[in-house]
Amino acid sequence: MFWLRATGKRLTCRALVPGGTYGPTDRAVDEYASGAVPQPQSVLGLVGEFGSDRSLGGDKDDAMKVGISLTSNYGNVKDPRQGARWMIERAAAARRAALDSLFVGDQHVSPTAYYQNTPILGRLLAEWGEAPAGCLFLLPLWHPVLVAEQIGTLAAIAHGPFIMQCGLG
Repeated sequence: MFWLRATGKRLTCRALVPGGTYGPTDRAVDEYASGAVPQPQSVLGLVGEFGSDRSLGGDKDDAMKVGISLTSNYGNVKDPRQGARWMIERAAAARRAALDSLFVGDQHVSPTAYYQNTPILGRLLAEWGEAPAGCLFLLPLWHPVLVAEQIGTLAAIAHGPFIMQCGLG
């Protein structure tokens, strides 16, 4: 079971052990965080939230981060520039809303027009700022040298951390 708790401008995500008998109350969260309720065990043997060694003691590591992944497929536009403008406007709005990350997907076969991830993310980075940004690459469809050059270029122009997302098919 998961729920959110607002603390200032951040949301905190808390989890209870699946199948536990506790409801979504502060008492249950406190008991879970203190270890009174068994914490999930990962396959790696690490104890904590989502298989990590982080505790649920209320530190900054358990703050939920909210980002945006923009679609690059706009089949219902008559002017192909309109979809690109919408993506730019959404990236700018996400920055103003202080979202934590910006991502663009990858797509190669579509019955409608779409925007390639590398050039459009290069344009969106001008609107973004220092928060993490990234791109999905469907690796079987990319030549390794080309994808390395694309990632290197995007990482160089990004003001914050660049995250490469990999898809295998």
